[in-house]
Amino acid sequence: MSATLKSTQLSAERLRSFSGQTIAVVGMGKSGQAAAKLALRLGAVVHCFDGNTKATAPPKSRAHFGPQEGIPKLSNIRPDLLIVSPGIPSESSWLAPFKDARIQIASELGFAAFFMSIPIIAVTGTNGKSSCCWYLKDLLEQAEQKVFIGGNFGTALCEAVLNMLEGQTYDCIIAEVSSYQMELPYSFHPKISILLNLTPDHLKRHGTMDEYARCKRMVFAEQNEHDWVIVDSSYPTLFPKTDHKSQLCLFGTENIDSTYGALISQTKISLNTKNKTTDLCTEPIKLLGSHNKSNIAAALLAVQALGLPIQSEHVYNLKPLIHRLEQVSSPQNIRWINDSKATNIEATSAALKALKERPHQGDLWIILGGAGKEGAQYQNLSEDLKALQAKIICFGATRFEISQSLQVSHLTETLNDVFNFLQTELCPKDTVLFSPACASFDQYRNFEERGEHFKHLVSTHHFTLSP
Repeated sequence: MSATLKSTQLSAERLRSFSGQTIAVVGMGKSGQAAAKLALRLGAVVHCFDGNTKATAPPKSRAHFGPQEGIPKLSNIRPDLLIVSPGIPSESSWLAPFKDARIQIASELGFAAFFMSIPIIAVTGTNGKSSCCWYLKDLLEQAEQKVFIGGNFGTALCEAVLNMLEGQTYDCIIAEVSSYQMELPYSFHPKISILLNLTPDHLKRHGTMDEYARCKRMVFAEQNEHDWVIVDSSYPTLFPKTDHKSQLCLFGTENIDSTYGALISQTKISLNTKNKTTDLCTEPIKLLGSHNKSNIAAALLAVQALGLPIQSEHVYNLKPLIHRLEQVSSPQNIRWINDSKATNIEATSAALKALKERPHQGDLWIILGGAGKEGAQYQNLSEDLKALQAKIICFGATRFEISQSLQVSHLTETLNDVFNFLQTELCPKDTVLFSPACASFDQYRNFEERGEHFKHLVSTHHFTLSP
């Protein structure tokens, strides 16, 4: 069934262009399922592929499915468009024949964005992407905007298109964008691009920092003079080239050499425009960690670029992202902080610095561990850990590796074991920070499941507190 559309949220011409086309979707995770559903909705002939024999095509679909093949072969299928899961490297050898045949290859993100006529705000960076997206969504909703948030944040962007085809309306789209998704951008063209930072990560996939940075910069490659790039002034490798047409906004703690920007100090965030400076956050914000000021500054600049009003109370009303320095309530006099989203060393370092800003009264316990990343330098946490006099507990696959780099108090295999150990170790007013500095895939499906397990253990354990 081909799609019809009355709304100006989507391009009717582009929607119609896929009717009768052949589309191959490789990878039947959340994004692949959503892309296949959308392609079918547009009247395309859809072929689904996945190496997992338990994978399935979208429920009740008319998609052709061949899990035994895993990947398509040009000798068997010549699609008009190939949509590839972000988990599959763009340099995979099986893709070469399709590139040689000049067949278009896209990510699910790029495929979905191709149809959208409303503003897209793309947020990328090594750390802080989800937090920035969360604050941006909160600020926009306080400004009475209808917002869809997705991409790497958790919901496939194709779901937004499907929703709009069913009559849902949005004022703008917030897309958290990973470097993997930008390997195959498919003319991805956001109205506003936010680049937060760049530190070593995913180098096993990208090979070098230069290639990693190049993928990040692809987020603004299709922008023009009507669009905006918002970049942390500390990362010049992320800046557009001087001949790039989009308007540049810088934010950071140093003097900002741009017409539009945000200067961050200990006492405020100053938003600059051509004609005036507006001071915000002149009182302490509720969120843990001064690093959140950078995420908030970037979000505020995006709101400003959309021409929407900004009010101080909107900033003070911001709530923390779940699993990111999330304070967990407990009936006992212990402070629990769920930072399961800290999947690398830089994120955990930010958490430790946040605790240094708001001193704890009792002992500080930190739980590290999980699935490590190649070349991870856990000793980089040593200075902050010593300054906080933290007691370290390690669990999971990397517990022995971390213990070689840091002075660890206790090693356990699982998070359950950690809580069993803490059963008689804690004292009133102690703080327990769960900031693993590792991915979750050794024992959990994702960091969300890991964080929910941590919160469940907090709520179900009764601790025998030492005097």
